[in-house]
Amino acid sequence: MLRILPHRAFIEPVVSLDRVAAPDGGSGAESTAVLRVDGLLCSLCAANVRGRLQAIDGVYEASVSLDDGEATVRFDSERVHTDAFVSAVEASVLLRPVRRWLAKLAGHGA
Repeated sequence: MLRILPHRAFIEPVVSLDRVAAPDGGSGAESTAVLRVDGLLCSLCAANVRGRLQAIDGVYEASVSLDDGEATVRFDSERVHTDAFVSAVEASVLLRPVRRWLAKLAGHGA
């Protein structure tokens, strides 16, 4: 969802769980989840989402690809459920100066 105030655009990302997998031939609780994250406009947005995911207890590592619109999370499936990832990303409100956001949409820079 997008809300525009006088000087800032507030973007609430749309998140969905794309896939979850255990390591090849692996046993135990370590798994990897891939989330689709629509609404990432800049590297600061991606860093914000990554930080929120890494702050979840049971997450070993999180990475976010701005180009692909995906977040990859390596986690302990016995300690955390994938619903926590979706909730954490949905709770992050991404801020962007309106002028830069409109320029990005028009294809004129970041």
